[in-house]
Amino acid sequence: MQFKKHLEAYEEKRESDMKLQDKLNYVLGQYISFSFNDPKKYPKKPYFDELDKKKKEVMSEDEMEEVIKRNTLMMGGIIKK
Repeated sequence: MQFKKHLEAYEEKRESDMKLQDKLNYVLGQYISFSFNDPKKYPKKPYFDELDKKKKEVMSEDEMEEVIKRNTLMMGGIIKK
């Protein structure tokens, strides 16, 4: 039973990593497309600069509670209501 939880967590991590890699490949394709077809539209700053700025914003209590619940469930914990 405990092995199954580890396997599921590993599969979720692997899927998350693949989704991230797919997003990075997509952004790279956009950069190449802009630089080759229309250099004037090539971004002055990296795409992820904007994402970093958004991440630095403070989470609301509801968002933080959702993250805590998700992490608890991923670790095999129980949420009491």
